[in-house]
Amino acid sequence: MIGERLSQRSSGGKRLLLTSKKPIVATVSQQLVEVVEMSVTDNFFCFWFSFVFTNLSDLESGDAEGVYQYAVEPQMNDFASPAFEAICREFIRAKNRKGELPFRVSKLGRWWGKLNQSVPTESGKPKLTAVDTEIDIVAMEPMGNL
Repeated sequence: MIGERLSQRSSGGKRLLLTSKKPIVATVSQQLVEVVEMSVTDNFFCFWFSFVFTNLSDLESGDAEGVYQYAVEPQMNDFASPAFEAICREFIRAKNRKGELPFRVSKLGRWWGKLNQSVPTESGKPKLTAVDTEIDIVAMEPMGNL
């Protein structure tokens, strides 16, 4: 029932309010693991569920400044970054259509996983360690190179 409501048609056609994202998979990984990230696509609903719904009693009692100071402001960068990333993806797509990039982009998305990173040890010798890494925007050319 909720899924049906989240994917109801709007006047402009089908509009999904909840989507799933998968990382771009390249040949850099030896082991492929499928990971899915779910997100609310409408910025108004996302803000409402993130800040208004969770602080409703404080807001109803008139503590809007406190909610902003302690709930909204500390998370504003994390909250706004998906919208900014979407704008960046639109910009890259527009540049790609005009041929203004150094290569033709065939896939555009995100990547997350583990990368080996050199970390210094107490003995002074570097050690390779797998580090969780997230790259917000990855462009792939037709040959599969990142």
